[in-house]
Amino acid sequence: MKTALFNGGYLKKYLSLTTVSILFFTIFITQSCIKDRLKIDKIAGGKWSPEFVAPLAYGNLTMADFVKGSKKTWQEDPNGFLSVIYSKNEISSIGDEVISIPDQNNDTTINFIIPPGLPVGDSVSVNLNYHAEFSGNTNEHIDSILFKSGTLEFTITTDLNHDSYIEISIPKLTKGGIPFHKKLDFKYTGNSTTTKSISINLKDYYLVLSGGTAGQPSFIEQDIKISATKLNNPNNSPYFYKVKQKITNLKYYLVMGYFHQHNIDIDENEVIIDLFDDQMAGAIFAEDPRLTITLNNSYGLPANITFTELYAERDGQKVNFTSTLLPTLNIGYPDFTEIGYADTTHFIFNSNNSNVKNIIQLNPHKFVFKGVVQTNPQGTPIDNFVLDTSHITVDLKIELPLYGRALNFVLRDTTNLEGGDDETDTYGVEKVTLRLKTINRFPTDVTMQVYMTDSLYNVIDSIFDSGGKILDAAPVSGAPDYRVTSGVKNTTYVTLTPDQLENYKKARKLLIETHSSTTNAGTSVVKIYSDNGVYFELSAKAKYTNNF
Repeated sequence: MKTALFNGGYLKKYLSLTTVSILFFTIFITQSCIKDRLKIDKIAGGKWSPEFVAPLAYGNLTMADFVKGSKKTWQEDPNGFLSVIYSKNEISSIGDEVISIPDQNNDTTINFIIPPGLPVGDSVSVNLNYHAEFSGNTNEHIDSILFKSGTLEFTITTDLNHDSYIEISIPKLTKGGIPFHKKLDFKYTGNSTTTKSISINLKDYYLVLSGGTAGQPSFIEQDIKISATKLNNPNNSPYFYKVKQKITNLKYYLVMGYFHQHNIDIDENEVIIDLFDDQMAGAIFAEDPRLTITLNNSYGLPANITFTELYAERDGQKVNFTSTLLPTLNIGYPDFTEIGYADTTHFIFNSNNSNVKNIIQLNPHKFVFKGVVQTNPQGTPIDNFVLDTSHITVDLKIELPLYGRALNFVLRDTTNLEGGDDETDTYGVEKVTLRLKTINRFPTDVTMQVYMTDSLYNVIDSIFDSGGKILDAAPVSGAPDYRVTSGVKNTTYVTLTPDQLENYKKARKLLIETHSSTTNAGTSVVKIYSDNGVYFELSAKAKYTNNF
């Protein structure tokens, strides 16, 4: 549906009512056996030429009625001024698809000595602090991770020929506030080496890493305690403990650090603008169209977006959207007090900073956009955070205030007939006349023609001898309101002859063509308000001739 400013869908309801009323009344007359109903067969001889007059419809159609029933998004200001909104958004890849953390592998060998002369049954212990390196991808470092999934594995092999145990504590790896701590017992069984393994599911663990500044790698601080009990076996010191540890299949809920530069694609999408779908000719000149780009970012890092495609299109003709603000826009981002929330940045384009006015004068059918987001565009390490669900949403909104002018704007619409009634008897019908009285409070002239066609759109006949004037444009006030000051009355007569009635019986479609211009033949700027409307009265008169 379209607005009355452009003589579109709002008037379809009104214009269709005009057409249907003509045909309904015609069918009623031609299908009614007037002579039988009045029993005039009892009157001998002569010619009877009665006229029948009937009211068909009346009403008051306003823009408020249309907006209420429309599927479009409308915006109304406190004064009732209307705008129609078209929008579309595209969502980027989410955090864990962009920022990944590689598997970690660390191997170390710990030498262990049992003092000479240690009595059998006595124990000796050693405490060590070990830094297990934790690396991010190239030019990235990790500060902390809240694990969504992952596995921490330790495989420890020793050649000690006495009983021992090893305790591994990771104070900064916690779950529910409790630090990680595991103990592995090594009972000597007579083999040359003994190996023990342990696997830990990291889901819901929180790891805080150390280091990771001034070019140094991050690392996991680990406290390792080895304790051995002397058996009645030789002391073959020094002994070894080979510790292999790895973290695999790592996924995160939240990761903090610095993640350098990544390119995130914003896939091609389009805003469909159906306002001009049925337009055949003429033009609309919008006075204050606006395009708003809204960027919602829940990545906790600086970013910008460069649009690689940004254009309007109509029937294959493309016009690039240009602006002094483009092609690259900076994107705001949430800080560490706003984790889980998105930062919103708005960019508003109007005729002062872009060619949006020229774009809309193309009367486009769609607006296409596509882009690339770059993270940390300055390349300077700063604190970042990323959630597994972090994303950037690009929302494009085109706002068309109903403010401007239309010049000889032509729309066409087709109505299917359920099938012309070939059995309808039009004998004796001299003519059918429809009278349409209107009070127009729209600032728009409307001229209409209705064509009867066959199923292949070949024109059989038309209703008007020439385009019928349906509405006369109402006068408007000056700037800045441009509001209708009074309604304009008009009376239109539509007459169908017997030939036209016969052609209607053959028709399978009605092709409705309207021509419209705003006040003063399209030279005056107007605005459309919710109280703009049309009051109408439809009545019909039919003349019927019969012999008796």
